[in-house]
Amino acid sequence: MGKVDGRNWKPQEAARLGEWILVGRGYLGRGGNGEVWEARREGDDSRYAIKLFGLGKSMRDRRQRFTDEITFLSGYTGKGVVPLVDSHVPADTREICWYVMPLAVPLEEALGDTPAEETMLEAVAVYAETLATLAGQGVHHRDIKPSNLFARDGQWEIGDFGLVTFPGKDDVTSSAVRLGPANFHAPEMLEPGDKRS
Repeated sequence: MGKVDGRNWKPQEAARLGEWILVGRGYLGRGGNGEVWEARREGDDSRYAIKLFGLGKSMRDRRQRFTDEITFLSGYTGKGVVPLVDSHVPADTREICWYVMPLAVPLEEALGDTPAEETMLEAVAVYAETLATLAGQGVHHRDIKPSNLFARDGQWEIGDFGLVTFPGKDDVTSSAVRLGPANFHAPEMLEPGDKRS
């Protein structure tokens, strides 16, 4: 795989990262650690999503969160999580880090304008069960919000584990720093880290 220098590379239709080619709708969204684009694998017309580590960003803690996300996804084999398909984390920090996942439908789009009550309850129940299973394994997403909830192949799945914590993971951020969107924080997360129970 040829090196892709993140300082000069710009995502656009037909741009390549290894065997992955940006296609289709192109840009799908942005988070704290990167951008998500639609892609396909060379020789395969199936569509995927590729998450690119914050182009032009060199903050070490953000890169570590990105690689922690890949570490979690590569080791998780349970249901309810948008799975990892491929990834690239080069030692050279000037190169682009990325990972690929199946293309999933955002929750809002999956539910539509007038979702049936049963469908909404089913989605909430599946997301809650997945979070409970993860918590039982010592894994915490820490960024649950509607834009990180998806549907794929008739299943409800959780994505964007950029703030995940799991057993054996090193601390990345000071306990005094708040992470994630304020409107979706659990109340205890608004307290300084040393005051949380």
